[in-house]
Amino acid sequence: MRKQVDVKELIVFLKKNRYNFYDVSVIIGGYMTSYHCISYRKQFIYDEDSLDELIKWTETEFLEAYKDSTWVIEDYKLL
Repeated sequence: MRKQVDVKELIVFLKKNRYNFYDVSVIIGGYMTSYHCISYRKQFIYDEDSLDELIKWTETEFLEAYKDSTWVIEDYKLL
């Protein structure tokens, strides 16, 4: 099941499902911009984008970078 969420909801989802990786896409300005493989581990968000670049974010950094974005979680299931 696909689910569209804002960046804060995405972080809550990742924290509840920590250590699992999820395929997500980000929508900025109404346009899908890229796909990411994302996980929450030990207080950090690990984000691998479509160019295979891995970024280790703090929550604050992630919120600031994507504050106006919407995310689509491709396989939305709470574990």
